[in-house]
Amino acid sequence: MNWTENQLRDYYKSLKGSAAPAPVVTKRCANKWEAAYAEELENEKRAGLIRNWWFEGVKFRLADGCWFLPDFLVEQFSGKFELHEIKGYWKDDALVKAKVMAEVFPFPLLAIRKKRVSEGGGWKMIRRFEKR
Repeated sequence: MNWTENQLRDYYKSLKGSAAPAPVVTKRCANKWEAAYAEELENEKRAGLIRNWWFEGVKFRLADGCWFLPDFLVEQFSGKFELHEIKGYWKDDALVKAKVMAEVFPFPLLAIRKKRVSEGGGWKMIRRFEKR
C-alpha cells in the first residue's frame, strides 16, 4: 500500500504512546541515488541545517525547446536557493545545460555524487556552477 505523507503521519499518531519512528517524507525520485539524496536533505531539514527542499521543483527554459530540470531545489535559512544535480558522470549535453543555466539564472548549481564506500560514503560536491 502506498500511503500519502498525511496518511503516514496520522497512522503514527494513532499508535499513541508506542515508540513509533518519525514518519519519513517520501517524494518520488527517478533513481536510487536521488532517493538516497532526498533522505539526506530531509535529515538536514530536520536537523535545522536547511529550510526546505523540493525534488524537481522547478524547470528552467534555457532556449527555444531547451529546458533544464534540476534534481533538487534547496532553500537555505538565509533565503537563498541552490540547485543540486545528482550525477555519476556528465554527458556533454548535461554539462552544456549546467553551464548555460549558471550564466542565465542567479542560482548556484551544485553537481553532487555519491561517495564510494572506500571514500567513507556520504555525498561529495564535484563541481559548482555559477555566474562569473
